Amino acid sequence: DLPLVGIGSLVMRVPRVRLVGFHIARLPLREFDAGVINLDNLRLGIDFILGIHAFEGYRLQFDFTEGRLYLLTM
Repeated sequence: DLPLVGIGSLVMRVPRVRLVGFHIARLPLREFDAGVINLDNLRLGIDFILGIHAFEGYRLQFDFTEGRLYLLTM
């Protein structure tokens, strides 16, 4: 299992999976461990959330005005 911490929440222990071959657009992400948790009760249409470890090797740039996230290679 994997410890999972949200903003302002307690630590939860969730099942762990290893993601391999995952891409954002055309950019490959390194292998990383992810926690599995059911978000259906939030009723937000969220399928998954990626944590900071998924973006290792990239720099994230947020454009809040345009509502965009950019992945920049380091």
